Amino acid sequence: MVKHKARLLCSLLFILVVSGCAHNQLQSTDQSLQSIKEKGRLVVGTYPVVEPMTFINQSGEVTGFDMDIVRQIASKIGVAIEIKQINFQDLIPSAKKGDIDLIACVLTITPARSEEVLFSIPYFNTGQMIITRKENNNIHGPADLKDKRVGVQKGTTAETAALEYVNQSLLVLYDDWTLAPEDLKGGKTDAILFDVGAYILVQHNAELKIVGEPLTQEFYGFATQKNNNALIAEVNSILREMKRSGELKELENKWGIR
Repeated sequence: MVKHKARLLCSLLFILVVSGCAHNQLQSTDQSLQSIKEKGRLVVGTYPVVEPMTFINQSGEVTGFDMDIVRQIASKIGVAIEIKQINFQDLIPSAKKGDIDLIACVLTITPARSEEVLFSIPYFNTGQMIITRKENNNIHGPADLKDKRVGVQKGTTAETAALEYVNQSLLVLYDDWTLAPEDLKGGKTDAILFDVGAYILVQHNAELKIVGEPLTQEFYGFATQKNNNALIAEVNSILREMKRSGELKELENKWGIR
């Protein structure tokens, strides 16, 4: 019995050693962070239409809460940042092909997306909200969306949330989200679904209002190509430090999102 236990212990130790070596080998072959340092820049993809998270200001600069964070990430890595404007539905394909190093665009962490890209830890949480015209007194919550024309950004969690309440034939899908508020104000749709950007949207459009409570709870993460473990480990380390130091909270206060 003693010999049997000794052999079993030795076997377990051997497995642990081999597993550890394999893990270290995988880590050592992952050059995702090193390659960014060598080229001297972090290439970030975004779709800048969600104020105050990622949008274009009056000077033509891509700015916002998400952009402040990734600029800090690049700075802490010790490289410059290059921001590429990409349609939302093309962000994940671009990351998968390696055309960009990181997606920074209010990208909700979902199981389906996690099959395609590698996510960071969450940096913000929010939910989908219903926006309608101020004179509309027929929509108070999700149950009132039945038989209504509802606009959503194509390929987003807003589309998924809407399908819980809206007939697919009445769903209006937008590739260009900037058209959605104008269509709503013009009566082409009865409501639209939007997450954290809803607050700024209604501030800029006096004809619109938010109704009811958020339909979902969602967590945003930055994303990169699968197996870019070294890069995402560094991003996570920087995000944790920004949370501990209060820097992330300062940025939330700066952009008025809490």
